[in-house]
Amino acid sequence: MSKANTAEDGCIDFPLADWWNLLTPASITIDDCPIISTQGVSSWLPPPPPIWSKTSLERGLDALANLTEARLPTEGLGRFLLACHNTFPATAESRAAAPSIEVLENWLHESFAALIPRSPDNESVAALLGLGPGLTPSGDDFLGGMLIALHVCGEIIVQKQLYIPIAALLETTGPVSRAHLQAAAIGEGSEALHRVFYALLKADVVKLASEVDAIDRIGHTSGWDALAGIATVLRAITSEV
Repeated sequence: MSKANTAEDGCIDFPLADWWNLLTPASITIDDCPIISTQGVSSWLPPPPPIWSKTSLERGLDALANLTEARLPTEGLGRFLLACHNTFPATAESRAAAPSIEVLENWLHESFAALIPRSPDNESVAALLGLGPGLTPSGDDFLGGMLIALHVCGEIIVQKQLYIPIAALLETTGPVSRAHLQAAAIGEGSEALHRVFYALLKADVVKLASEVDAIDRIGHTSGWDALAGIATVLRAITSEV
């Protein structure tokens, strides 16, 4: 295997073809030195969603608010988990994101009522992509949560309309976040996020209480940001006539 070249930014730079040589059935290897073991690792895909109703969504959202209101992080977009999010202290990210999220909330209501949903305002999506620090910024995680919720709840046409401007602007965010958003576009997030989401859907309060701790362990605030995007979609669904 050819040695890595050191790029000016200090990153390891391999020719594209050489990346395939890093992967073996047992590990990911650089210069013949295993750096990540893949033995015993299996693929995971989200299971089919549970049966749910608007009533179960309302109960699940109420339970989620009761469980999380006192523990939301002081950074990121977690406050948008709450229906009355303006009563919760704002963060730098939430202040910056609030106008765009309000536009997207209105767009959701219009889309659910329309026979042919339209794509959301490009500027609102652009303002969220890349908003916040880290490999998956808060705004990206919020949009990812929206995509997952729309897909899982069967709102595929609305989801596709949301993904149109996101896909067009993917290059404005980082490669890790792009991969997460592309997975969200087919309804896939982390296992911990799906466990909480599914417990919320069927209003399994006991399960929700036992699983919500895992949200803290998804990135810095990524779990909360994605869950806020999910809750935003679910609130819009419960308000449908």
